[in-house]
Amino acid sequence: CVYARTPRRHDEAVQLLRKAVHVRERRLGPDSAALGDSLHELGSVLLRRRSRKDHEAALQHLSQAAQIRDRTVGKESLKYAASMHQVGQAHAHLGAWGEAKLYLQAAVAMREQLAGKKCAQTAMSRFALGVATLNLGDIPLAMKCIKASLAVRQELFGEQHTHTADCMHQLGMVLVKKGELRAALPHMQRALDIRTKLNNDEAEARQDDSDEEHHEPAQRTSARDRRIRRNRRRRAREMQEQRREQSKADERARADQRREDRH
Repeated sequence: CVYARTPRRHDEAVQLLRKAVHVRERRLGPDSAALGDSLHELGSVLLRRRSRKDHEAALQHLSQAAQIRDRTVGKESLKYAASMHQVGQAHAHLGAWGEAKLYLQAAVAMREQLAGKKCAQTAMSRFALGVATLNLGDIPLAMKCIKASLAVRQELFGEQHTHTADCMHQLGMVLVKKGELRAALPHMQRALDIRTKLNNDEAEARQDDSDEEHHEPAQRTSARDRRIRRNRRRRAREMQEQRREQSKADERARADQRREDRH
């Protein structure tokens, strides 16, 4: 669902995906692989919303999708690994960090075996595992996971990328938990610098697209990022010019008003 990738249209995405689930279950049956895909997408969209009710519903849909995928494509598949990742994320959103850790460990192992250690999907699951273990107080494992994810993301996406900033920020949080505040500061400052440069609004709408998609090679991703940055700079210049013109117009209006008052 295209709307699922647009934060402002999540409500529409949920409605469309619920209809897709209803139609596919009725026409294709409860064990349809297509039904599993729609349930997975629906759960993933609900996971991006804010309420606990949505996150509980997401866990239900994602768990059902995982069961269907287990029966249709099997555990030795990237689709099932994606289900493990998202079920883990659902538990994390609900604060069930122990359960999240178990599912995310499974996702890391599957993705590493099926796609390799330097795959963006593997790095995503390893990063999420680092966050879960940090919340469980396992600082050494959290540090190991986040550093490994950071190394892969820097290689795949480069320094100026939201995924890199996420890792930098979380690495700082690990150091904060260790009480090493001075060591944490450069990492968190670097994350802030990257996010500021890339524009805060778009940084929050990070690449949450379906985690089953194969990412483009690093060269294409870099070219895309360069186009995005050029467009941002152009929009920033246009907005700055508009503000200058508006400021001049306001000043002229105030000057005219002062002249009228004198007369």
